[in-house]
Amino acid sequence: SAGVAERASLPADGATGRNLFPGTGALKGGATAGFSCHHVGDAGGFGGGILGPDLSDAFARLGGRKALGAWLLAPPTPTMKPQFAGRPLDPRL
Repeated sequence: SAGVAERASLPADGATGRNLFPGTGALKGGATAGFSCHHVGDAGGFGGGILGPDLSDAFARLGGRKALGAWLLAPPTPTMKPQFAGRPLDPRL
């Protein structure tokens, strides 16, 4: 499968993330919105901060766009693998 596009992040990428994380915009593969288990700063939902860790520093902690994208395309953790099994993310985002 194709990896994350090697391009600089665009202002529109932030807007896309702000729509996808809470589920305002649907993930193409049908995976669960991030706020179902995680939170970012004060933004969270049903399980935010209880089921999954705070993702506020995930971009920096994982080493930027390409590394974060690679992690999301093939999450290695036992709790994330089943969330994306059969519901892959679109690497072009």
